[in-house]
Amino acid sequence: MKRVTREALIEDYQRVSDELDSRPTLAEYNEHGSYSSTPIYKRFESFEELKRAAGFETGEEKISDETLLDDLRRVADEIGRSPPVMVYDEHGDHNSKTLKNRFGNWNSVLQSAELDPTDHSEHWKDNEPEQAGKNYGTVSVDCSYCGQTNQRTPFEVRERSRFFCDYDCKGSFMSQQTGEESRVWQGGRVSIQCETCGDTRQVRPAEVDESRFCSQECMIEWRSAQFSGENHPRYRGGYDRYYGPNWRKQRRRARERDNYRCQSCLMSRQEHEQEYGCVPVVHHKTRFGDFDSYENANELENLITLCKRCHGLVEGGQMALLTG
Repeated sequence: MKRVTREALIEDYQRVSDELDSRPTLAEYNEHGSYSSTPIYKRFESFEELKRAAGFETGEEKISDETLLDDLRRVADEIGRSPPVMVYDEHGDHNSKTLKNRFGNWNSVLQSAELDPTDHSEHWKDNEPEQAGKNYGTVSVDCSYCGQTNQRTPFEVRERSRFFCDYDCKGSFMSQQTGEESRVWQGGRVSIQCETCGDTRQVRPAEVDESRFCSQECMIEWRSAQFSGENHPRYRGGYDRYYGPNWRKQRRRARERDNYRCQSCLMSRQEHEQEYGCVPVVHHKTRFGDFDSYENANELENLITLCKRCHGLVEGGQMALLTG
């Protein structure tokens, strides 16, 4: 909600003054103005300060205590009970702040006017019939789930279209809102085709641009094809796939040392052969091309056994190996 400025209040007060051809009282401004007394007392120390800012010299004698109390009694007669603060601010000729400055808290004000005290709940309950064409306090509304009658403030009635007894009723109601009736409905799921295997899957419309594959395996396969050789962001000019005369021996020793088990996900040799039709891969922790000799590159400390999936993740830069 846009904040009401001092300038807007002054301009609106001057407008009401022009319409009434007089200096409006607080009650008159509440009836004809565009704003309530709440922003007035947030932006000004008093209603009198607003009038002075609007170009009116008050020159009035201090309002007597009896005049203030008589006005309070008048509002009480209109509604048939002691008025809560918000009711008096809306229908009184003065402001509750003025009365409380004179007599203390609101119950002390009511006591000074020989009216019955109110409690906090009376600011929101309305057990009286309609008086003088006005409704005060709360109104009755039916729960949108169970139908039970509840009391809600007029502000809530204006701002909301559904009402519930409690969070249980609200939760039960929302769980029944599916499909197009759900407030998060986005048009249902749509079909996409995996860019690797061609299978289709159902996704939400918001996920279409991000869901290009049916599984992580298909995504890895696609990345392996797209980001290899010169297309890979870590490509450094390439190197000869020949890893030296001792490569086969060192590769076998690395697999035996690791018991032919992937050192990342711990997939066994049997599981790997069933899944991929081959033995696990031996990977150089530090690139072969970064060494000045094949002997150093093929040291066992630089070799590790990985399954094809983990090897693809490491090569694709999606997973880092824990070394040391």
